[in-house]
Amino acid sequence: MTRSLSQSGSYLAILMVILLTFLGVGTLLVKVEHRHNATSVISNYDVVVVGAGPGGIAASIQAAKMGEKVALLEQTDWLGGQMTAAGVGTMDEDNPLARQSGIYKNFVDRVNDYYASRGKSVSTCYFGTKNLCVDPSVGQQVLHQMLNDEGGNVQVFTGVKVVDVLKQGATVIGVTTDRLGVLKSKVVIDADEYGDILGLAGVPFRLGKSISGSPNRNSCVQTISYAAIIKFYPQGVPENLTFMRPPPGYTGSLINHFKKYLAINGYDHLKDHKQPYTFQSYAAFRGLPDLTNPQDYNALQQNGHIITRTALILGNDFPLDARLNSLYISDPALRVKDTCQAKLLTLQLVYYIQHDLHQTKWSIADDEGYDTTYARQNHCPELNGYEAFEYQMAQEPYVREARRIIGVETLTSASMLRPWSAARPMPTFKDSIAVGYYPMDLHGCNRASDLEPGLDAPTALTSVSKSGPFEVPIGVLIPQRVDGMLAAEKNISVSRLADGAIREQPIVMSIGQAAGALAALAVKRNEQPRYVPYQDVQRALAGSGAVIYAK
Repeated sequence: MTRSLSQSGSYLAILMVILLTFLGVGTLLVKVEHRHNATSVISNYDVVVVGAGPGGIAASIQAAKMGEKVALLEQTDWLGGQMTAAGVGTMDEDNPLARQSGIYKNFVDRVNDYYASRGKSVSTCYFGTKNLCVDPSVGQQVLHQMLNDEGGNVQVFTGVKVVDVLKQGATVIGVTTDRLGVLKSKVVIDADEYGDILGLAGVPFRLGKSISGSPNRNSCVQTISYAAIIKFYPQGVPENLTFMRPPPGYTGSLINHFKKYLAINGYDHLKDHKQPYTFQSYAAFRGLPDLTNPQDYNALQQNGHIITRTALILGNDFPLDARLNSLYISDPALRVKDTCQAKLLTLQLVYYIQHDLHQTKWSIADDEGYDTTYARQNHCPELNGYEAFEYQMAQEPYVREARRIIGVETLTSASMLRPWSAARPMPTFKDSIAVGYYPMDLHGCNRASDLEPGLDAPTALTSVSKSGPFEVPIGVLIPQRVDGMLAAEKNISVSRLADGAIREQPIVMSIGQAAGALAALAVKRNEQPRYVPYQDVQRALAGSGAVIYAK
């Protein structure tokens, strides 16, 4: 119960608001509760979204468009998750139809307009002219604009970590943060990269091939990649970004590993479609538009050989310890250790490019904006002496696999395995809320013994290239037993193999949009999400331009 404030309590409340503003987490309308002589900041929202990746941003925008008050919380200093903060600016669409749905379509259109007005192509990656490739700094700018368009309905807070989840019985009613105090809400959406909120909320989940009730230390999860954006410096690389000595652990075996992907005598992808690539073909694989280069280029035409900016996400997949990798997700200390080792591997790759491939005018880009308070607070001891490089790397690793809720429904490979031009009718879900197009793609942990018994058949591993457009049912967003909460990232209820197809940016954004619509309807009706008719969610999504059934 809220008590009346004494004069000294009022002063404390005022000081708290001033402190929050000074720390850059925004000014809040607060009320103060006294508990055991402690002062707590409590804010009320309709929806709290944890994680500002593609799923969290789309969920926030959709819920705000439907009139709900949303708090969007992000632990890093960046918005966009894998799209931007993790440096994966090359969108994994695999089909032009992926660009036709809802909020992701809005993002695509804005990115196209941004670059077109500057005379630049967005088709600078994946050796083709039909792909969306966006500099992370531009992608984040566009996402900020999209959120700002919702006016006061969305409050965005970066540099904020959720430390606990509030529950009444089996119902989630809010979160506790390290810098904002308590945020109460009617629905919490977990769009975190790791599915951390599921663990805090006591939501049963899958991790690797095990479940939360009986964890398996040997349960394999996919590799992570710590991306860096590198660019060509016409006037020479700044001294602080020029290697004077190899990074720690730079060995002959590591050099041989890098040679499998790019080498001085590598293959030109425009002529020979095989690896190792020449450096310029490697640059074209994840090439980015580069607004600092006045010359336009794309990844297919011959002038693709002048690409001057690219993302390093090939040859630096970091395989987690086979005995401990499932704990990477749930053990904070192990997560830091593995993340730093992945960051070191990317630094070693930059050295290989600059030193062994003699690309002396290439280094980590110093103009993406990654050097923030969060980056400096998360310095890795392994990179002592290399801080100038480290602070310009991505804000977070590219995480391919997280905790996954055990939901009302579970999407498996059986609903995805069909040829692109199927003669037989495709399996469909009457309660579908999103459509994906990417094939099932596991980075490591793709042996038959790595699959979950009863969910994916081992034979599915040999058929992943046949996966085609697939539908996502609404039940994968809803925990089986816990109310007041939804999933909206790679943490939805899917099998491990299906996770390889739903972790990419376009489908994650579509899934997030659906979670936002479901949350908004639940709030309006003052009922739990599981009781909202799926037809009403479909109507809300269709009214926002989302594609909900496969064509």
